[in-house]
Amino acid sequence: PNDKGGLYLFWVKCKIIPGITEYPFYVGRAKLTAHQNLRKRITEYYPESKKTSCRPKIKKMFKYWSNELMVSYITVSNNSNTDDYEKILINSLLLPFNSQIPDTDISQSVQAFQL
Repeated sequence: PNDKGGLYLFWVKCKIIPGITEYPFYVGRAKLTAHQNLRKRITEYYPESKKTSCRPKIKKMFKYWSNELMVSYITVSNNSNTDDYEKILINSLLLPFNSQIPDTDISQSVQAFQL
């Protein structure tokens, strides 16, 4: 939408085995301002992915998975909540193409099973 802010998620959908191979790659945010909205922010990624000065992880994401890359979004009515929601998603999912993890309080990994 042109009149909303919110969060967006780039994810891969492999057509070979539907449902099992859907994987989230990158989460971002768009605040609603006079110069920005959700639709504008998402479309900015497509020409950016072809630039040589593009962020390396974003460029790689489009280079290898552009044919299977999907985008989903959710609108957020309050701009002040957008940052918090993005932070929660990034910290929960630890997505491979998000360069910065907002909270660095990630615990040491623990083995699930002792084999």
